[in-house]
Amino acid sequence: MNKKSLKTQHQIENALFSLLKKHPYNSLNVSQITKHAGVSRMAFYRNYEQKDQILNSLAEQNEDYK
Repeated sequence: MNKKSLKTQHQIENALFSLLKKHPYNSLNVSQITKHAGVSRMAFYRNYEQKDQILNSLAEQNEDYK
């Protein structure tokens, strides 16, 4: 994975965490996440198929550190 993709993923992950402090997960959509992350929807979909995949990716990363 290239540095730009990793940076985009981190921006999206951080945006999701930030939004979750104020909003329930089920009320969030991709547009809100990308706007908060400062990335385009196209960039989002280059890295994830849907918002649930962000959580799946974070869970996999967490398993890698155990």
